[in-house]
Formats: sequence, structure tokens, C-alpha cells
Amino acid sequence: MSKLCHFAPIFMSAIYSSLELPYQISDSRIDSFLKLIGALRASSNESTAIGRTLSLNWQRVRQISPAGFAILACIQDTATEHGVRIHHSHVGALFRKIPSLNGSPSFASPSNYDYIASNALLRGSTTTLNFGFMDELENRFSEIFR
Repeated sequence: MSKLCHFAPIFMSAIYSSLELPYQISDSRIDSFLKLIGALRASSNESTAIGRTLSLNWQRVRQISPAGFAILACIQDTATEHGVRIHHSHVGALFRKIPSLNGSPSFASPSNYDYIASNALLRGSTTTLNFGFMDELENRFSEIFR
């Protein structure tokens, strides 16, 4: 029997094993994604367990902000750490090449999450600081920084 979970208003009647993603994946409602990550981390506790598979429904998603790409990578990474497989359904053609949607059930290099889009640059790193990232960001989006 599935337990209902209300992460936030953007997740419409979310069920632990299946979530409908919002229109825009961004940091505007970060609390919702933090609750999802918390539930993934608690996957070993039966009272809050998501289970071994989480289905994310992308039917409503139309935009992903630069922060949204990082949020998706964090969700995939947390799921991998806690042995939860993520199934992505109804993914639009625009979003199918996002590396975090093709996550591996085993641990992967953080660079597997690297992604370049017209409005975003995501780089996974094994160190806490990537000193070349700001240079790469400035080179890629120099017209914005002027």
C-alpha cells in the first residue's frame, strides 16, 4: 500500500514511488527538492521509505533553470548512494540528453553529470572547488557578464 506524501504544492498529490515534476525545475521552491532528497536519504527507514524505485513524471516540465540542472544531478547522486533507481517517464525531447536522467545504478564519476546547455553549464567535481570553472563560465557566457 502506498503512502501519500505532500512534498509541497508543486508536487501534485505525490506518492512515494511516483512524483509529478513541476512546470519549471529551479531553485525557486528548493524546499520541495530538499524534502525529496531527504526522503531518498531515509530510504532505509521503512516509515519514510521511497522504496527501491522512484518514478519521476516529466509531463509538466517545460523549463529547467541553471540551478535546476544541479538539483537533478543531486537527486540522481543521492538516489544512487541509497540504492534507489530512478525511472523517468514522459521526458520531452528537449530534456532527454541531460546526463542525470541517464544515471547509473552504481557509483559514477561526478564528471558524468557534466552538461552544457544554451543557458547553463554544469560540471561535476571530485574536489570541493573547481578553480577552472569560473574561467570556463566566463568564456562560455562572456556576453552576459559585460
